[in-house]
Amino acid sequence: MQIVEKRHGVRRIVAHVGSAHDDAELAVLIASARDRIHAGQQALDLDTPAAGGAAGAVVIGSASEVLWNVLGDAYRRLGFDQLADEAFRALVLARIVEPTSKSAAVGVLDELGVVAPHRNTFTAALRRCIDKDYRAALAAACAAASRRAGAASLVLYDVTTLHFEVEHEDTLRKVGMSKERRVDPQIQVGLLVDPSGFPLEVRCFEGNKAETTTLLPVLEEFRKRHDVKDMVVVAAAGMLSASNLNALEDNGFSFIVGSRISKAPYDLAAHLERRGNAFDDGQVLESRRDMGTGKAKRSRRVVYQYRFARHKHDDRAINAMVDRAEKVAAGTRPLKKDRFVRIASTGSEVDWGLVERARQLAGLKGYVTNLGESTMDGLAVVTAYHDLWQVEASFRMAKSDLRARPVFHRERDAIDAHLTVVFAALAVSRHLQDAAGVTIKKVVKTLRPLRTVPCRCRRSPDHRGPADHRTGPHHPRPAPRHHRAGALNLCNSGLILMTTAQPSFSAAYAEISAIAPTVSYRTELLQDPGEELVRIIGHALGRDDEAQQLIDRSSATLAEFRTRQPELDGARYAFGQYVQGGTYLVVSPGSPVTALFGDIGLELPAPIAGLPVQQAATTQVAAENLGVLDSADIVFLGVGADSDRTAFLSQPLVAASAPVARRSSCPCR
Repeated sequence: MQIVEKRHGVRRIVAHVGSAHDDAELAVLIASARDRIHAGQQALDLDTPAAGGAAGAVVIGSASEVLWNVLGDAYRRLGFDQLADEAFRALVLARIVEPTSKSAAVGVLDELGVVAPHRNTFTAALRRCIDKDYRAALAAACAAASRRAGAASLVLYDVTTLHFEVEHEDTLRKVGMSKERRVDPQIQVGLLVDPSGFPLEVRCFEGNKAETTTLLPVLEEFRKRHDVKDMVVVAAAGMLSASNLNALEDNGFSFIVGSRISKAPYDLAAHLERRGNAFDDGQVLESRRDMGTGKAKRSRRVVYQYRFARHKHDDRAINAMVDRAEKVAAGTRPLKKDRFVRIASTGSEVDWGLVERARQLAGLKGYVTNLGESTMDGLAVVTAYHDLWQVEASFRMAKSDLRARPVFHRERDAIDAHLTVVFAALAVSRHLQDAAGVTIKKVVKTLRPLRTVPCRCRRSPDHRGPADHRTGPHHPRPAPRHHRAGALNLCNSGLILMTTAQPSFSAAYAEISAIAPTVSYRTELLQDPGEELVRIIGHALGRDDEAQQLIDRSSATLAEFRTRQPELDGARYAFGQYVQGGTYLVVSPGSPVTALFGDIGLELPAPIAGLPVQQAATTQVAAENLGVLDSADIVFLGVGADSDRTAFLSQPLVAASAPVARRSSCPCR
């Protein structure tokens, strides 16, 4: 199907919609084409009958079921469903798909084909979020998920700011040091994550609160909630103050924080005096530094590492800053916050002494810790600190993919509820991102177009199809067909049930199973016994007992059939299918198909069992070799249409074979 336009008698193809193989698929394509043609066009509210597709096929709905179930399954796996609040769940998942305001989330859910709560229900859910302290339950579930993933007691912490487009401050929203270089009222948000970047705790503070004073309250709340004994926190250099580190240590926390490089000449004085700025790539050096004054003064362990790649980066940055300083000195550039500029009595000039000191320390990075060398050596300290980028990545995800800003709330409880929704959405996003190995944006972009499209195929009154004679009180008309445009067969629980007879799925199995639980063949194509497949699917659905009952009933049925058909014992058979001019037979004695026929007393004759296996226990038999059918007493062959049946039987060797000649006298009843 294509969309075309005609101008001045000339037809031009606008878009190719797709190809259909039956009425249901054709109806889907027609509906999709109409949506493209009438995109953005509103309809009058008139009681007009729905237009049907070819042969009366009608699309009765459309939903991004694959995406919604994948998100919902991740929400459940994290244990967030313990909240038992469907409106809150809808808010969290809608924010992952398309971050917007709470009221606009209704439109997002409608577009996904999900039943959307009323906006007042969302408002009530946010009130419940505060009254019942949803954040505590979510934080406990996140900590449990982090422990299951093997994360240690190492946690990473950082702070960011979220601004409000309002004119006046209040008790929470205050003007302060903004990381976005804004002068609007803001709040500070502290985020605690594990080494993989998975969120553990979030908390908001007044916009003018010092960053260093936000760390301890978050850590104490985390320890109290989860009863953590030994915990190492990693934080950026902004948390580096003597009083802050003393408070952490006094409360039983270990820490690793970034050190300002300006202290390096004093910390590394012995090395610089002996070897100058000669360092080996990756070299780790250690020193001690007294931090604080008076009774608060304590000796701290300082670790430095030199990296050649960092040296080159620092040199480029220094050269750029020197260029700007020279332009300021020459009067061709106004003075701003430029480094290496010194104000002298004669005007501005380049501070070459400061430039030299900066070049001497290029490539170095420092870290302060209260962990002893026996607990964590210098290289381990450096490695732990480098995971701090995960916090920044989570902040970027929260601010861009989940759009935590701008905030459309003004009361503290509403702001806290908003952060709780963002916190839950961030946890689900990181979980899916780590599982799938791609960004959450790509997961949504890939799965959102996959639509589940229910279709109803309506027959004309004078049409009598194969099913029409069965309709009535005892044989109701079959339920409407469901065609999934580009989607997989996904059950309500989020489990993907994949066919066991489709070789093309094997290449995609790793990618699909990373998104959601997937069931496929366990060994090779068409090689798993039916009983094993039933047990696997039954276990995946949590219905093991029913699966075993089905197996037992099937075994009993086969045994009863064999008892009623004693003449089949020892009979030889051939089994396969005729497809597009080719004859394919199951030839492997170890195939589950062979075992099934053996259960009713049939045997695979030696000439057929001796054929070489080509794929999945089968082989293609050339027309000149179809004489092997003579070795069978019974031939079971599947054909796609009457024309295929006629074509198969018309082959000379087939027509002359003994089992085909006596096909009307099969002993089976």
